[in-house]
Amino acid sequence: MRKRFTFQAVDVELNTDCCSPHTNAELTLTLRLPLQQINPKFGAFNGTGNDGKGKEREIVKWSPDIWREYKKDIVRIAEPFWSRKFWLINENYKFPFKLNPGSPDAYYPNIECCFKLVVRDALPADPLTIKVVRLAPGAKFVEHKMLFSDQGRFMEPKMHLTKSVPDPVLHGVSWTVDTGILSQRSLLHEIGHILVLSHVAAGTRLCPWGSDLNRVICYGTNDYEKHSLMGGGEELRPEHAYAWQQALHLFPEAGEEDWPVEMKRPSPKHPMLITSSVQGGCEVSRFVSK
Repeated sequence: MRKRFTFQAVDVELNTDCCSPHTNAELTLTLRLPLQQINPKFGAFNGTGNDGKGKEREIVKWSPDIWREYKKDIVRIAEPFWSRKFWLINENYKFPFKLNPGSPDAYYPNIECCFKLVVRDALPADPLTIKVVRLAPGAKFVEHKMLFSDQGRFMEPKMHLTKSVPDPVLHGVSWTVDTGILSQRSLLHEIGHILVLSHVAAGTRLCPWGSDLNRVICYGTNDYEKHSLMGGGEELRPEHAYAWQQALHLFPEAGEEDWPVEMKRPSPKHPMLITSSVQGGCEVSRFVSK
């Protein structure tokens, strides 16, 4: 089976034709990003533009070669980072396939989560575009999911890691000290937002829904959270497969249940028919999962 759904910004394709005793099915999200250059006004080489927090930053004009290189780079960076990092586990034995049609033996594939990125220049008719600025050397910039910078593809310091250390003299007094700095490529974090992910601490007591989810505390209330891609680091976690979990619901064959996520490649399930008996006039088979 190979089925595809096409939406404005993303294609969703489920492929079970690739299945074998050693190969899982594939669920591919193809994300399409229309990109719009933001250049200084009046054709100038230098100028200013607002970042994601409305602060004015120094920008420079895009050249055709640098623009072309930027578009290639973000695909080269983002696709391998997101693709084939999650597997949805087939706990309910969907999508059976048999090597021999006459055999009771069947394999049940898990779902490998694949990612493709397609970028192009924005068109006037596009309802939504991602604006991209080219920063002047040394300029700082806060991005969001609809506003990128050319520096977002490079590692930049994002957050301080801290720990509490007891005072060696004053009993009961502790001090917060820095233990390191986390770096991140903003491009990958913003694609996470495009894939409908919130900041790591969103929904917690310190960053409740309905509040400003862009506050610093929402990027992590402890070092573990801060290391997350949706904090200030680049660690992928099972919850980051949410877009694939939701996309799978487009296919009735997958059932209505949420498929759990693993981040190590599992083999397809292989229940083997081991006993068969007759109870009340009906044949009852018992399976075990290999």
